[in-house]
Amino acid sequence: MAKSVGTSSSLLAPGPESAIQLIRDLWVLAKARVVSLLVFTALVGELMVPDAIGHWPAALAGLLGIAFAGGAGGVLNQIVEPELDQHMRRTHRRPLAEGRIGRRGAILYAITLLALSIAVLLVWTNPLTLVLTLLGTVGYGVVYTLYLKPSTPWNIVWGGLAGALPPLIGWAAITGSVAPLPLVLVALIFVWTPAHFWPLAIYCRRDYAKACIPMLPVTHGIDRTRREIRNYALLTWVVSLLPILWTHDWVYGAVALLSGAYFVQMSLHLQKMSEGPEMDRYARKMFAYSISYLFLLFTALLLGKVLMGLAVGIYGLAQALLQFPFGSASDRLGRKPVLVIGLVLFILGSILGAVSNSIWGIILARVLQGAGAVSSVLLATAGDLTDDAHRTKAMAAIGGSISIAYVVGMAIGPIIYGFSGLPGVFWGAAILGLLAFIPLFVLIPPIPANHQRRMGKFREALRIFLHPAVQAASVGIFILQMVLGASFVVLSPELLRASHLPQHSIWQVYLVVMLGGILLMLFPVIYAEKHRKHRQMLIVSGLTIGLGALFMGIFAGQFWPVGIASIVFFAGYNVASAILPSMMSRSTTPEQRGAASGVYSLMQFLGIFAGGVVGGWGLGWIGVQGVFYILTAVGMALALQSYLASGSVGRLLAAES
Repeated sequence: MAKSVGTSSSLLAPGPESAIQLIRDLWVLAKARVVSLLVFTALVGELMVPDAIGHWPAALAGLLGIAFAGGAGGVLNQIVEPELDQHMRRTHRRPLAEGRIGRRGAILYAITLLALSIAVLLVWTNPLTLVLTLLGTVGYGVVYTLYLKPSTPWNIVWGGLAGALPPLIGWAAITGSVAPLPLVLVALIFVWTPAHFWPLAIYCRRDYAKACIPMLPVTHGIDRTRREIRNYALLTWVVSLLPILWTHDWVYGAVALLSGAYFVQMSLHLQKMSEGPEMDRYARKMFAYSISYLFLLFTALLLGKVLMGLAVGIYGLAQALLQFPFGSASDRLGRKPVLVIGLVLFILGSILGAVSNSIWGIILARVLQGAGAVSSVLLATAGDLTDDAHRTKAMAAIGGSISIAYVVGMAIGPIIYGFSGLPGVFWGAAILGLLAFIPLFVLIPPIPANHQRRMGKFREALRIFLHPAVQAASVGIFILQMVLGASFVVLSPELLRASHLPQHSIWQVYLVVMLGGILLMLFPVIYAEKHRKHRQMLIVSGLTIGLGALFMGIFAGQFWPVGIASIVFFAGYNVASAILPSMMSRSTTPEQRGAASGVYSLMQFLGIFAGGVVGGWGLGWIGVQGVFYILTAVGMALALQSYLASGSVGRLLAAES
């Protein structure tokens, strides 16, 4: 005998056993697992938009709106048919069917979710996104549940359109328009839905017959249903190949071709099977695969979109992850052997990139290049080979050379690419890696014997993370590199806009800016070294960074004020980038120096990453001027951190005497 369904106005009827049970019931009531697939396909629709990351507030709002609306549709579906759910093996344990949640409480829950969706989409997206989302919610929760499902065996065909809309909604959330590619993705989900659901309908056909729901296996028989599954599986396979016309992504094409062929093969095998328990089990297996199949298709689309970004970013990730292991290894194995290992890895990665014809080869090449993570070892080597009186100047020279190399790379990189493409850039990197062996063995003198002491076990190296002075220097470099990472998001476009130069000529402006920053750096560095005023100069550098960023924000769009302010900005950056590693190096013993440099370099790369995130967020949310004002605040934070870390700095200075 069917259970009665509660109509209490409270959310629970007769009352929750626990808060955890309530959360579980609300999760099931909103059909969260189904909604997660809707959100994922919407995310892929968003990421098909060029420069989608730059519009991340609207993108995030679109996903939240779809999640809330999808949950509301799931609740509406269960509000309408709790009695039917009681007759189905796969649904009889749902909260409304068992009476754990009352119908009025479920209605309140649906209204709340729908209201949240409307509010989010109204405030942060556009009218088209709101209309499409409401069409999907009403289409599933009302039209499909109330009219199509109880009246026609083709209910899932027409009702499936509501669940196919998320890629288009995701696209519209960012662009406010409709385009062919998201429409093709809608068509893909639309034709996939019958081939996905009817195998489940075959498996549950007796329950549907008992509940008097006219699903296709009940009204037209199993043979007709299996033919329709085959037809829609073939149609899904064909439509799944169409996105290649817009993405030109052959990795996705291969995934769609192979996974679709298997889906069709499953439909053909299902059609040939004799009726019985084995056929039912296979139908359920095909239903399960169909979910994985759609997820695989959209994952391949997403992967193809982010692969180039992965190829660029994975270099920095490999660098960051290996700074500490390489630095601590140099304390045990010696500096030069680890430098050789790093250069060999970098050269091998460069050669692989030059000969690779696929994006996967490029990604592996970038991993190998990044695996040559020797910047921490170079810092430790510089510390070994310089005395305390000249270490800050040595670090300043290293920083200045990196700045000049960066500008030279900006100048000649496009020229090399123009002549020989990406392989030429990789071959150039390999040649530079080989040339680096000359100064390594000819110009860099042997490290003194008293600096060749070995660190003990790796556990001892890990203790360097707790070293107060290393912590102070590492936090400082994290803040400093966050400034650098965020500045590059906005400074290059701003200098181009203000100077009216073509993009390939921006290196000319950067050359003047970098040289000006290096010249202005000299006096503060020499003064700090001569008078032991490192803490004071660090505070001044933070204030200088903040002042330069403030004036770049105030005078945004005006070339000369922005150019002069950027020179001041980089002068402050250069001073801090010279003093911080010098302080870190002085605070540690020779056998700790590699591990300490590893911690420092790790925080350096993490700071650049954080700066890129902050800069990208600020650019999309508050614009160029807003990012410059954020940099002003971060510069002031560096000055404050330098002031508050005076105790650690004092210990550093004490280590010099």
